[in-house]
Amino acid sequence: MMLYGKKVSKNKAIELQTDYIKDWCTWFRIEISITNRCDHAGVHFWFELMGAYIAFTFYDSRHWNEENNRYEVYDG
Repeated sequence: MMLYGKKVSKNKAIELQTDYIKDWCTWFRIEISITNRCDHAGVHFWFELMGAYIAFTFYDSRHWNEENNRYEVYDG
C-alpha cells in the first residue's frame, strides 16, 4: 500500500492512494465524483482493475455547516 497526502493551501489538500484488494471481485471500476457544500468537498477519482486500484482526491479539509450555509469557522 502507498498513501501520500499533502496540504496545498490553508484549506485544500490532496491524497493519493494505491493498493491491491486480495479477495477482489470487481474486474473493472472507474468512479469520478465532484462534491460541493459538504464535509471535505472536492474531486474524487477511483480506478480499479482486477483488485489493483489508485485513488486520488483533491478536497477542502473543512466541514460544512448546514445551519449557516457555509464552512465551519474554528476559533484559534
